Amino acid sequence: MRNLLRFIARYHLFFTFLALEGIAFWIFMRHDHFQRSVFVNTSNQVTGQFYERVANVKEYFGLRQVNEELAKENARLLALLKESQYVDTSEFTLKNDTALRQKYLYIDAEVIRNTVNLKNNYLTLNRGSNHGVMAGMGVISSNGVVGMVYMVSPNFCTVISLLNSNTRIPPKIEDNDYFGTLTWEGKDPRYATLNEINMHVPVKEGQRVVTSGYSKVYPENIPIGVIEEKYVPPGENFYKIKVKLFTNFEALRKVYIVNNLLQAEQDSLETRSDIDAR
Repeated sequence: MRNLLRFIARYHLFFTFLALEGIAFWIFMRHDHFQRSVFVNTSNQVTGQFYERVANVKEYFGLRQVNEELAKENARLLALLKESQYVDTSEFTLKNDTALRQKYLYIDAEVIRNTVNLKNNYLTLNRGSNHGVMAGMGVISSNGVVGMVYMVSPNFCTVISLLNSNTRIPPKIEDNDYFGTLTWEGKDPRYATLNEINMHVPVKEGQRVVTSGYSKVYPENIPIGVIEEKYVPPGENFYKIKVKLFTNFEALRKVYIVNNLLQAEQDSLETRSDIDAR
């Protein structure tokens, strides 16, 4: 207390000056309406700018939560698409009210590691067995096909990227439904090669390449890329088609893991059939 009194006594002239300045300012603003309005408008503008910046900061730090909510909503909407359902009816007559059953579900995930410059590239996602992920599931982005789940732990999984020399996807050309095999030759992450399309098939630059119904991993008609160049190598009967991929692997962040609800049943049936055929 004694130190406080000494401090006030030492700087009493300064405090007296501040008090008198405050009183003078109050009197000036009270009796001069123009100056008061200018002061109020200026203070409101400054306050408004301050709160606007605070709101922008809060909005920025809230983007992660917003993105997660959007990803979950996108996964729900993907499951509602026609390609994610199948016709479930035992009658042989065509009906307008055909019953649809769910075939594909989607798990939103975030890419936490990714390579694009290797011969065999992989991704790591922040979803695992605790989230319902299993090996062999397909992975897509909002733009197109990404790859297939390879290994799974409780909270993470690795994905064989489309940019992997071991990847083999059976896509089709959208306009004519002819299908071949899509591979990556280990060069440019923007392009893949479509093979096994007969030279007699009408193929044009600009046609889209999408997933076919022969894949158990992906729903049909998921975008893959667009035909940019085609030619027939000398002495061969099949096209070599350069496909520009829709997915930008160098900036990949949000993806969706595809759960085919009927895959286990199909795999079991095909395994038994393969055994009987031997």
